[in-house]
Amino acid sequence: MINKFARLVESLDKERPAGAELYPYLSNFFAALPEDSDRVWAVYLLQKGIHTRAGTYPVLRAYASCITGIPDWMIDHSTVVTGDKAEALALLFDHTGAKELSLTQVMHFVSDFKSLSDEPRIKGLEEIWLSCDEAGRRLVNKMIMSGFLANVMSQDLAGCLSIITGCQKHTLATRLDTPWQPHQTTWLDLIRTEDLQQENNHPCAFSPVQKVDENCVSRLPLHDFTAEYRWQGKRIQCVWRSNQVSVWTKDGQLIGREVPELKTLDFSGFTSLVLEGCVLNLSGNHGKKQSTTSRQHLIIFHDLHEINDEDITHLAPGQRKELLAGVLSGFGDKANIRFSHNLDFGSLAMLIAMREDAGSRFATGIILKSKTANAFEKPWLEWPAEPIKLRAVIMYVKTDLPASRTPVEYTLGLWKKENDETSLVSITKCPPPEFGHQNESFLEVLYAQVDARFGPVLNLRHHMVVSLKFDYALASLKHKSGYILMRPIMEEWLPGQAANQADDLEALKILVLNSTAL
Repeated sequence: MINKFARLVESLDKERPAGAELYPYLSNFFAALPEDSDRVWAVYLLQKGIHTRAGTYPVLRAYASCITGIPDWMIDHSTVVTGDKAEALALLFDHTGAKELSLTQVMHFVSDFKSLSDEPRIKGLEEIWLSCDEAGRRLVNKMIMSGFLANVMSQDLAGCLSIITGCQKHTLATRLDTPWQPHQTTWLDLIRTEDLQQENNHPCAFSPVQKVDENCVSRLPLHDFTAEYRWQGKRIQCVWRSNQVSVWTKDGQLIGREVPELKTLDFSGFTSLVLEGCVLNLSGNHGKKQSTTSRQHLIIFHDLHEINDEDITHLAPGQRKELLAGVLSGFGDKANIRFSHNLDFGSLAMLIAMREDAGSRFATGIILKSKTANAFEKPWLEWPAEPIKLRAVIMYVKTDLPASRTPVEYTLGLWKKENDETSLVSITKCPPPEFGHQNESFLEVLYAQVDARFGPVLNLRHHMVVSLKFDYALASLKHKSGYILMRPIMEEWLPGQAANQADDLEALKILVLNSTAL
């Protein structure tokens, strides 16, 4: 069954289905699995993946050489040709027609690989390599050498499993979000339907939001609206029911373990609460795995849907905000729990100025709410702030194949001044741009700047400057520059500008530092 799982993973990587598009892939796959233990492992791998490395390429190369008799240097040469070590090792073997191992058997071997001695390792690898097809061997090699992560969103997985099994999506999502291990969990444990407490902790419908532009805002009777900032970060609902706290994102993910600050709040004075807000990660670990105890979050609440078992979404926003303020005041002085205050504006000009200042306040724009109607009668109006723009230099280009000339990803850099020396440091990666009439001449000049090629990656002489726009920037421990840009896009090629006219990291640093003041 490992071969079927490998083909599923390859299909998901190639097609990138999401939402309802994922269902045919998973339904066909789970229907073909005869063993419940394989289903459990498949769910675990699709949802959580493998985040630790069990072995290294030199170790697997030595075992492959021992089994096949092919010398190490020849295997190394094949990795240069394929560009992928896992694939090079997989191509050393042919499928012998031996009985295919189950996903459970393979995963038990992969899980135990680190603790095994050489002899059982070689025996187990030989059995797997000779019984799997090329896709199966490649996947197992990757799992051992670099771990495994599927391109499947948790809420999409829960939704598809709900259709397949008949279990409520919210119940499945809650169950999958709790810590669990596949060797200690049965298929019936995952899909049981009698857990009413978990099902009761589902979120309410999120307040609908409609984007507007300045032309639309200028025609509104602004005296009939309140305004507040549209905060960065994930929109969430904190649900307190049945003496249990659940934290849901707008797209249906449970993230309670990622936001431990909400688990420590004292909700005991209420029979139920549903608060809506945004959670911002301030720990500087964006894109880097970190323990929940070392994360720092700022949670800003802006709406209240339910209090003491009463649905209050029919009330006007102002009334709900008053109730919300009372709820938050009962939590005491919590530095990381904030209330989203209304903005005091008297004219469109003042609102425009506040919108321009949004980027320096952890906000991406302005939210306008009707004073008299709830959000489900009149949706909130989101007036996005203009993207931030910097001039950046193209450093590298990645193509779709080692010998191809079709770019699929660009690496951009900014100047960094250190010890009287100036150098380029990579700041972000961007998808291919759409420069319209500039496209043909842009690619012609780009390929003229290629200094070296490393497989699919082209190293460029640092001459091409582009206008880079993004929503906002945050500190990041993972990235070499120390920052991560949210939703970066190459907006325009600037052929008239020299590389030394591009911006430096100080410009980005100022943006991030200003964002700490709410």
